[in-house]
Amino acid sequence: PNTGTGVSSGTVTLNAQGYFEDQPIQLPAGTHSIVAAYAGDTSYTASSSAADGITITKAATAVSAASQQSTAPANSVVTLTATIASNSSGVPPTGTVTFSAGGTSLGTAPVVGTPASATAFAGGTATLNFTFTSTGSKSITASYSGDANYAASGPSTAVTVTITTSGSFSISASPVTVTAGSSAATTITLTPTGGFTGAVQVTCAAAGLPPGVTCSPHPLTITIADANPATGQLTLAVAAPSTTLTAVLLPASRSPVDSIFSAQPATLAGLAPHVTPVAEFSPHRVVASSLGLSVVSAISALLLFFLPGRKRLRAAFALSMLSLLIFAIGCSSSNGGSGGSGGGPASTTTRLAVSVGKLPSTSDNFPFNITVTSSGSAPTGQVELFDGTSVLSTPSPLSNGTAAINSGLGTVGTHAVTAHYLGSATTSASQSGALHLTVTGTTTVTLASTPAASNAGATINLTIQ
Repeated sequence: PNTGTGVSSGTVTLNAQGYFEDQPIQLPAGTHSIVAAYAGDTSYTASSSAADGITITKAATAVSAASQQSTAPANSVVTLTATIASNSSGVPPTGTVTFSAGGTSLGTAPVVGTPASATAFAGGTATLNFTFTSTGSKSITASYSGDANYAASGPSTAVTVTITTSGSFSISASPVTVTAGSSAATTITLTPTGGFTGAVQVTCAAAGLPPGVTCSPHPLTITIADANPATGQLTLAVAAPSTTLTAVLLPASRSPVDSIFSAQPATLAGLAPHVTPVAEFSPHRVVASSLGLSVVSAISALLLFFLPGRKRLRAAFALSMLSLLIFAIGCSSSNGGSGGSGGGPASTTTRLAVSVGKLPSTSDNFPFNITVTSSGSAPTGQVELFDGTSVLSTPSPLSNGTAAINSGLGTVGTHAVTAHYLGSATTSASQSGALHLTVTGTTTVTLASTPAASNAGATINLTIQ
């Protein structure tokens, strides 16, 4: 038995000469005290030997590194393997292996031991999957930690792994010419590099679309299957200019209650942010309602003939007072008028006109004529032009209810222009309908893709006629 550990190495049988030899035993690394103990038999008594000290050193190891791939694209998984070799016939090694690249640790993996056999010593392996994000040549080494029975070793001889670019693609588009009011297709070409494959979604960047231009489909999916370029088609549509060169929003009809308590929806739709809607009062409708009540009173008077005596006189007096009151209200409302005579600001209608619906970018200067009419006094104040929701011109004063403004639209495309009357103390604000006006010429449409192309910001050359 091992007196140091108290663990028996096993029992053997003595030979005919009363001894045994060449009995293999497995001892862990460290210092051990070995004693031979004889159990005795029917003729001989038991006995034990003196202790024999033995020091067992850790088994030497050698670690080597390998990579499943010698070349790999960035952001792909590289499989690194370490092998632990020994000259031990004992238990297999345990512990861990640390992989490094250029002195920087990549990670640690556990050792999976391989027991010794009749033809091989004990050993082990460790595997680490690692993703390199940077390109270049990587010098990979492995270091074994050792365990209770096996000595540490390493770093190993370096193995080189070359990390290349992960692959990408460039994007291009054929030029396209579109007549305002129609559409045309452009061919999108994706050219892969570095072994890139996969699906790419291509769109027209919203921030790069000219006014009045739409792009479909949204998105366009193009699949790169191999090293060859892949193509798809985007359709660009350009809005048509207005066929009628005058735009106006007419006031919507309202009941007397709506006139007093609510603003007119058609007049208010799309007003500039600083315009305050004002409700409109219609005295003519009040007069009409008063006349209706008068008719009811007259019919009631006919019924008086069927009442007896004093009741008829009292009812007649009350009815006459009611009729006088209704008549007075009707006359007062009729004479009150609008435009600040007790009925609030007068409603207005703004009309926008232009002499041409399409101009080349080299002559981008549209002549706008704005006319504001009112249900009351002649409107005063200012008007301004809007291109969509953006202010196109500074406020211009009205002269006899009209204003003329010359303004360019700035960019190639079809613009939605409206005129906004800002109102005054006696007239309410209003706006015109939209005129769609086209500036012809050549512009660009910016492309976007997911994943991003190597030439981010590529464009389509678009000519609008």
